[in-house]
Amino acid sequence: MSTLQLIPVHDRVCDPQPAAFHEAAAAKYIGMCRTKFREIVKEGLIPFAEHMNGQTRIYLRYDLDTYLKSLKWRTMVEREVSPVVLREVIG
Repeated sequence: MSTLQLIPVHDRVCDPQPAAFHEAAAAKYIGMCRTKFREIVKEGLIPFAEHMNGQTRIYLRYDLDTYLKSLKWRTMVEREVSPVVLREVIG
């Protein structure tokens, strides 16, 4: 007779992105080096929380996403019209 093994639901759910990051992971998440990331944080553009008695800074994914959404987005200006570009534009 076989026995059933119950697996808790939380063990099967996988969130690929954590809710908070340490500095190196936060910089990588938004696609920049740690030096530039520190400059942005120093300017007050990305908030942080102090964790572990002020020894470690943590950055919320929500705040990092908010910063990315606040950036001015633009498209590349085509320097020349090539058949490849025309095919992509026309679809």
